[in-house]
Amino acid sequence: MSAAIWEIALKISVGKYNLDLNELRLQIAQIKLKQLPISHEHATRVRLLPYIHRDPFDRMLVAQAMCESVTLLTADRVLADYSELVELV
Repeated sequence: MSAAIWEIALKISVGKYNLDLNELRLQIAQIKLKQLPISHEHATRVRLLPYIHRDPFDRMLVAQAMCESVTLLTADRVLADYSELVELV
């Protein structure tokens, strides 16, 4: 979750997204999504991923899903090539 919020914050700062980040954080808290910090294990797992996707944030999200055995929900079809843990929405 930290990597996703970080990426969204960067996209807001360059004008790619027009969102209220504090409101988004409140909504995330309301639906009780688990916050997932970036660990050393996650960071080292990224280097084992094939270079299918160039975006470092997306690669981190895939690594986190794999390390934690959780489903990553995404609209990015390229990410589905990494793992069965990546689910297209």
